[in-house]
Amino acid sequence: MKISVIIPIYNEASVIDACLQSLSKQTYRDLEIIVVDDGSTDGTLSNIRGVKLLKQEHEGPGAARNLGVKESLGEIIVFVDADMVFKEDFIEKLIKPITGGVTKGTFSKDEYVSNWNSVWARCWSEFERVGGFDVTRGYNDDWSLSEKLGYKADVVERPSFTTKTLII
Repeated sequence: MKISVIIPIYNEASVIDACLQSLSKQTYRDLEIIVVDDGSTDGTLSNIRGVKLLKQEHEGPGAARNLGVKESLGEIIVFVDADMVFKEDFIEKLIKPITGGVTKGTFSKDEYVSNWNSVWARCWSEFERVGGFDVTRGYNDDWSLSEKLGYKADVVERPSFTTKTLII
């Protein structure tokens, strides 16, 4: 069964190689890798080979994913981002519940972000590193994250607002 993996890219020169390398090592082999360039201007396309490459004007990742689906041949579509890398059995595990008739769709947290310049990647990695919130703390679970991380978040300035009475 062919699986189409769609990767939208926009100025991803520093990370796309690692993503494509990890996808080339998948244990599930019947893959169609579709890279959709969303108008990159940083040389992202110079090293992309051996995949189906589509191009569009800069319209955003949603439009890029839609174009990838339109041009795909796979029976199952997998969406990934260019700054992700994957274990060798990522695709195999991802599609198993679908091919086994258990579900119509899946998602996974078994991915690793290679773009450490992104503040969001660093935050998510920290959260994953400590195992998230302590579920035994009840409504005090938000404090557990600070304790597990070993640091407290900074307080931001309180937003100004007007109070109104809400009658229900």
